[in-house]
Amino acid sequence: PRISEQQFGNFQNVEEVWESKQERHEFGRFYYRFKSGEAGLDVYSRVSSFISTLIRDCQQYEKAGYNLDTINVVIITHGL
Repeated sequence: PRISEQQFGNFQNVEEVWESKQERHEFGRFYYRFKSGEAGLDVYSRVSSFISTLIRDCQQYEKAGYNLDTINVVIITHGL
């Protein structure tokens, strides 16, 4: 799924969590990729891809004769 939580990796060791948080602070929160996880940039790319697909789908519905003014799309998420 392209709309899902950011994957922070699998942390079992408290020391690894602390080290990763320090590295993320030095490297930058948006670009730092956790071990076996993903960066904010990865999430941004997934969501952007989803939005492009949603727009394309709406355009296809419109070409098929649907009135987009009568169609509701509900997307519920929270911030990164």
